[in-house]
Amino acid sequence: MIVTKKHSVVIADAYGDEQLNGVRADVVRHNQCFQPTPGFRYAPFRTLVLDLTRPEDEIFNGIDKGTRNMIRRAVKDGITVRGVCASSSETALAEFCEFFDQLASVIGLPPCDRKRLAALAQSNSLVLSCVDKDGTTLSWHAYYVDTQRAVLLYSMASQRLCSDASQRQVIGRANRYLHWQDILKFKAEGLSVLDFGGWYNGKDDKGLLQINQFKEEFGGNNVEVYNSIEGKTVKGRLAVWYLQRRSSTPSQSKEWF
Repeated sequence: MIVTKKHSVVIADAYGDEQLNGVRADVVRHNQCFQPTPGFRYAPFRTLVLDLTRPEDEIFNGIDKGTRNMIRRAVKDGITVRGVCASSSETALAEFCEFFDQLASVIGLPPCDRKRLAALAQSNSLVLSCVDKDGTTLSWHAYYVDTQRAVLLYSMASQRLCSDASQRQVIGRANRYLHWQDILKFKAEGLSVLDFGGWYNGKDDKGLLQINQFKEEFGGNNVEVYNSIEGKTVKGRLAVWYLQRRSSTPSQSKEWF
């Protein structure tokens, strides 16, 4: 759980079944919960979750055949994987943010939320991983991690800006290999679930449909999860009421704070 403040409102972000356990907050944001949560619910949200309690070979065999081949071939590409708990490396967090924001600005995505990532790092809940080749970073991943599960928050690969077809293939293989290494890392650490951070439930956005297809390569179950915002104090309830009234689209409410 992380606690931040904005406009004098203290906000606690709880993931999964986390409890406040004495934490005082005006507003609680319930994120990625498998059971209904109290408060004002955001628009329906689906995601892909991977059961990490299964045997490694079963998880691997559940991955798309073509993706398994790319993972195997990536080993021959001479890549190096790095993984770090962001709380122990401010340098890694800064490197991730610079990498993500630089590419995001080119392809029309908003920058990463550095304040929230820093809060996650301070609470020992942020894990970063990246893959390098010949001294060049090809892909970064950022996860929220608790004792039971990892939730993918950000993923960015440099192939989006690469014009060379063969190099794009190398980056694509490296990114898939990084996902597989993340899976192995979290499984080895005793986590039970990897959440791929969302699944587009529409039919019109081709870019999001392609992301769906990529995530589906790794198997997993498509499930509905619950996100909501709950006012815990008078100030918190007023803030939620005001922001709910101000927001023309319920799905935007996740960006209120």
